[in-house]
Amino acid sequence: APAPQSRAAGTRVTEITTGHDLQGGRQVLLRLEPVTGRMHQLRVQAAHRGLPIVGDALYGETPLPADEPRAGAILLHARSITFTDPDTGAAVTVGAPPPPWWPAWARAANC
Repeated sequence: APAPQSRAAGTRVTEITTGHDLQGGRQVLLRLEPVTGRMHQLRVQAAHRGLPIVGDALYGETPLPADEPRAGAILLHARSITFTDPDTGAAVTVGAPPPPWWPAWARAANC
């Protein structure tokens, strides 16, 4: 049963593609669209379902090795975010491609 102080945390999940890490382990690129905005919502939900985010030591994934170019990072990226401009009330969308140090198979996905 949920704790009395818990609040709902909804997320829409879509599997985009799969690839493999350098050791041949399967990795999945997911589109996670939070419906609610809870602290660490995406990280907690992914780990709870057995899909911890690469490099996320806080939620059960092994940290990336120190000699890895993306060491200290987790592979969670806001491809785009939409918010309401507080002055005009207009919807504003800001986007960014995945970082160049992401695996090539994940960067190539059209998401």
